[in-house]
Amino acid sequence: MPLARINGTDLSYAVDGDRGTPVLHVAGSGQSSVVWEMQTVPALLAAGHRTVVFDNRGMPPSAVPPAPYTVEDLVADTVGLMEHLNLGPFHTIGSSLGGLVTQAVALRRPDLVRSVTFLQGCGDLSPAAVPVLEATAELYALDTPPPAALRWLAADGLVPPTRWHDTRAVAEARELTAEIIAGPAGAGVAGQTAATLEWAAQDHLTELAELSVPALVVASEWDRMFPPALLRRAVETIPDARYLEIDGAAHVPTGHSATIAAAVLDFLKEIGEPSAD
Repeated sequence: MPLARINGTDLSYAVDGDRGTPVLHVAGSGQSSVVWEMQTVPALLAAGHRTVVFDNRGMPPSAVPPAPYTVEDLVADTVGLMEHLNLGPFHTIGSSLGGLVTQAVALRRPDLVRSVTFLQGCGDLSPAAVPVLEATAELYALDTPPPAALRWLAADGLVPPTRWHDTRAVAEARELTAEIIAGPAGAGVAGQTAATLEWAAQDHLTELAELSVPALVVASEWDRMFPPALLRRAVETIPDARYLEIDGAAHVPTGHSATIAAAVLDFLKEIGEPSAD
């Protein structure tokens, strides 16, 4: 992946496809841009859309500045990359922390955004999310975080209560969390988590009334961070919004990629962005 120097920080990115309005993906905390290859990118490309993915600051191969980061840092990075690519306006998709970033980008730079898809992240976080985020930031700030504690934190977001009895689901979550733990730099996860905590300390629901582009809000039934009740409030606040709730899914909706990809394609078609056949 090429690197772009944005606000003094090197960001790795990839652009695929050569037709249609670009769809920019913004990943969540501790997530590599590779996650989009397992979720929305293949379906978007198959339908003739252009896709853009990148790694946030703190996620190699992008640079890993010292923690903490702010949402403002991530917003400036995202806007800077959009301007660097000069492909906009963009459809945007943000997951978790990436949803918060895309919310801020759409509100501050609507000239760069055609639509927003929020995957398990927009508006306000739940109060129950705060201690989990605080523990995550503290653990990743340690020189040698306890591996079992990190596995628990990650798996807690991957396995919904309805599958706690499922040996295979738990094993798959442990494998995925092992990859997550081995991949990102600890300072990067700590920095990104600090940005989420900063967001959680303020009200970000009411500002959604100012969103001027169409939105799709996707919730997971068993999401502790952004539970459906809070995301439904966001939908009620956004002037032009649709809502999808994924039954049986946790904050990270493992195993539901096809559902999410289909919803995104339907949304783009509904707002007048047909596939480029």
